[in-house]
Amino acid sequence: MLSGVVQADFHPHLAGRPASALRHGLISGLRNDGLVRKDNGTLYITTHRIYFVGSGGIVGRAIRDVIQCQAGRDAIHISFASNAPAMHFIVPHTSGLLITAAAIRKLASIARSHQTPEIAA
Repeated sequence: MLSGVVQADFHPHLAGRPASALRHGLISGLRNDGLVRKDNGTLYITTHRIYFVGSGGIVGRAIRDVIQCQAGRDAIHISFASNAPAMHFIVPHTSGLLITAAAIRKLASIARSHQTPEIAA
């Protein structure tokens, strides 16, 4: 579980634009990397699903459908095999960012192989 996470939309055509151009744009919350802040909430990762719980409701995807999970400087990008759109999250506390991305990749691998993850007590 990661709290204080921001769900974001990715606009690749806006990535890398100078900050001055972004300030005069029509999209509020736009960052230099093309992510646009959408909703604040909490990211939950279980052995079967990834959930984001925010003020806009709950968004969930099956963990077995994860085909790629990348951790950037302060964001996690998750792509899915199904027609589901990718999920992007801005994580303000980056200490667990790489661990979270690695856990998602490992759980997705286990789910695709139909194994049961072993949880150490």
